[in-house]
Amino acid sequence: MKGKCEFADDCPVRRRRAQAKRLAQDPKRKGELGELVFVLTAASHGLIVSKPYGDSASYDFLVQSGRRIIRIQVKAAFTERNGAYSFNVTSGGHRYYTE
Repeated sequence: MKGKCEFADDCPVRRRRAQAKRLAQDPKRKGELGELVFVLTAASHGLIVSKPYGDSASYDFLVQSGRRIIRIQVKAAFTERNGAYSFNVTSGGHRYYTE
């Protein structure tokens, strides 16, 4: 039954995939999704993440690890493979996270 649904016009899986593809084509939305993934990943590693008010700063987030506070600028680049999107989080060519 799972495979047959994808070919039906009223399939919820098909609708969600189409919606995800439309959202992923919007550059602003891609950036927002990349930021969300960054926050989730950093927080899951026990880091404190803060977002400055407004968008005129040269960074997107402040991350606290112990007594150290780091400014983070998130850049998201997505690649579609087999209907799914993947991305890398890097700094100076050093990979921090891959999904």
